[in-house]
Order: sequence, then C-alpha cells, then structure tokens
Amino acid sequence: MNPAGWVAALPPLATTPERVVVGVLAGVLLLAGARVYRVAVVLPGVLIGLLGGSVLAPLLPLPPGTGWMVVAGAAAFGGVAAWAVERAVVVAAGAMVGLVGGVLAMPLLVAFTPWWAPLAGAVVGALLGPWMFRKALVVVTSALGALALCWAAGWVPEPWNAGVAWAVGVLVQSAAGRRGDARHEEAAED
Repeated sequence: MNPAGWVAALPPLATTPERVVVGVLAGVLLLAGARVYRVAVVLPGVLIGLLGGSVLAPLLPLPPGTGWMVVAGAAAFGGVAAWAVERAVVVAAGAMVGLVGGVLAMPLLVAFTPWWAPLAGAVVGALLGPWMFRKALVVVTSALGALALCWAAGWVPEPWNAGVAWAVGVLVQSAAGRRGDARHEEAAED
C-alpha cells in the first residue's frame, strides 16, 4: 500500500464541538495531568461555592455592593473544602490498603497474626498513601487522557493508538516532573 493509502485508511477525525473540547482536555490530561490535578480537585468546590454564594447573597441583609464578598468567601470555602476532602480520602484509602495488606501479609510472616497487625498496616498505609497516590497519578492521568483522546478522535482504543498515547503521556509527565523537582531543589539551595 502506498503512503497515500495509509492516510485514507485512517478513521476520520470527529469534529463535533464536544469532541473538540474533550480532545483539548484529553491532551492536557495526557501531557500534564499530574500537574493540573490539584486545580481539577479544587475547581468543583469553587464552582459550588460560587453558585451557593450567588444564591445566598441576595437573601442576606447586606449593605449594597457587598454581596460579592459573600460569593468570594463561599467560593474560597468551597475550594478549601474540596481540597480537604480529597486529602482525607487519599489518606483513608491508604489506611484501608495498609489495613488489608497487614491482615493478608501477617500470616505469611508468622503463624499467629497479632492484634496490632491491622492497626500497624493502617498507620503505615495512611502515611504512605499520599506519596503512592502522587506517584500513581502520572500513570492514571495519562491513561485517562489517552482513552479520552481516542474517543475525541473517533478511534477505537487499541494498543497502537491508546497504548502509544499513554506511553508518550507517561514519558512527558515523568520528564516534566523531574525537571520541576530539579528546579525546586535549586530554588531551595539559593
């Protein structure tokens, strides 16, 4: 098959507005997902705070022109609340993984599982959970970005397209993370 036939054999790109928006967001998620994750966690809380504040402000007996303070405060509270809930869930998930790991691993090490093994596993999991989550975030956001990019392009996710996109995303995010870590270390030394 000649090269012109290769282009004709590719599936056509879907260009509906939804797919274009999803494609752009998928590209961001694929190439910088771990970096923009915190913003993605906080934004729903900010939006809910904005909506709640805009509904609440007219109902309060406030001097004219001060309703925006209620809206801004509600948005800030919503963002902080969303961040705190996300952190708590990551720690709780780490504790649960550690608890189950402690219960499952102890019989492999000793004949009788001590009563404190699940508690010790939960504490270790709660301490290591956030660190493991940050490390896994690059892989997970790249995979979600690759699948969303395939959907936006109208392609069936197969190893040659989704797998290659995922691998490129992991490599780009890992390289960007190392450069960012090196910059933070240099700034700390100055």
